[in-house]
Amino acid sequence: MVTNNKISDAEAEVMQVLWKSKKAITAIEIFEELNKTKSWKNSTVRTLVRRLTEKGFLKKERQIGVKQNGKELFYYSPLISHERYRLEKTRDFVKTTFNGNVKKLVASLFDNNLLTDEDVGELNSFWNKERDKLNE
Repeated sequence: MVTNNKISDAEAEVMQVLWKSKKAITAIEIFEELNKTKSWKNSTVRTLVRRLTEKGFLKKERQIGVKQNGKELFYYSPLISHERYRLEKTRDFVKTTFNGNVKKLVASLFDNNLLTDEDVGELNSFWNKERDKLNE
């Protein structure tokens, strides 16, 4: 169970690897995936994995009889879905940045030209579809 919804940007990158994997993987597999785009040391990745486990974001499991270089291997999997984490981060962002006012968030996106015409069209379609669901 997640006990703290605050994770660092580096921890979020570890979580991205695990969410993308869709299965339990070892710390070395996480390191190898991150090593494609990062120049982090294996010890850095292990520290991030340990912190995420302590915070309740990752489940650590030992597979009996599976060893590498004479050491037991531990497998890690997320305890929170990417969608759930994104929802919690979004709620926190709206609460802290816009005083909980979603309308101010949307107005800010418009006012600062952060939405393309295509974005606006897609949002209109989405809102119309959702409004129709409410009216059913």
